[in-house]
Amino acid sequence: MEAQALNPTVVTALLTPQTILPTPEGDIGYFWQLDGDIVSHDGSDPGVATNVLLNRREKFGYVLLSNADADNEQVAAAFQAINGLVRQFAEQQ
Repeated sequence: MEAQALNPTVVTALLTPQTILPTPEGDIGYFWQLDGDIVSHDGSDPGVATNVLLNRREKFGYVLLSNADADNEQVAAAFQAINGLVRQFAEQQ
C-alpha cells in the first residue's frame, strides 16, 4: 500500500496554475513553477543555492544543493551551468 502524505485535493491545488496570466517562466503554482510536465522550484540564501525539478511525464526528478553564494555572478553562472548539465544527464537516463 502506497502512503500519500498530502490529500489528493491539496496536491492538485499545488500543481494548478495560480496566476491569472502566464509569466515568462511559465505558470506559477503555490511555490512551484509549472511548465507543462515540468514542476520546479529554485532559490537561494547567503551561502546556499538550490533547485528542485520533476518531470511528471518522464518520471524523473532531481534536487541540486550547493553551498555557494548565489549573489556572486560567477558562482551563479556556474550553478546554472551545473543545473543544466544535471538536467541533461537526467533526461538521457
